[in-house]
Amino acid sequence: MIHYSGMRSWREIARIPAYPISGKGVFARGRLHWLVNHNDGGKIVWFDVKTEEFGLMDGPKPKGDIEHQLVDLNGEVGFAYIGDHIELWISKAEEWVLHCWFDLDLPPYHYAVVSGCWNKEGDVLLSINSYRGEVKRLVVYTLKSGDLREVVGWGDPCEAEIVMYPNSLFPIQGIYKKCLFD
Repeated sequence: MIHYSGMRSWREIARIPAYPISGKGVFARGRLHWLVNHNDGGKIVWFDVKTEEFGLMDGPKPKGDIEHQLVDLNGEVGFAYIGDHIELWISKAEEWVLHCWFDLDLPPYHYAVVSGCWNKEGDVLLSINSYRGEVKRLVVYTLKSGDLREVVGWGDPCEAEIVMYPNSLFPIQGIYKKCLFD
């Protein structure tokens, strides 16, 4: 169903996909994008808001069977493979281009979630989470130097989800220090 701003009712879309959509959508280039299914090797379904049509595209091909997610990378569709390393791809003109690749040496019982680009330079914000329910940590991967640094000054740990809006009036950058996972 579609609802237009200023209208009082919803209207049904004529043709909808038969794909099981999961996770949050990423809006880029006039389309909403979702992962079809985490077990389907990285297929992405999109919805063009102008033509009101759905389509399907493949994600980049990973090295092995690892966790993946869609992410907004400064207004572009990003595709992250997450395991003992992060492999982050960006969709450019219907082709996948590698944005960055870096090792991720996490302590036992921890996992990472890619939140998006930290700044216009393309540095990447990650949250490091514990399966045990311990403190959530925020880290930034810096493209130029290849450093992984922890963000400080975020106050008490919380269970809140990180949502990034790249065109916000308020910067989210903060002071950060060298990240050690010992």
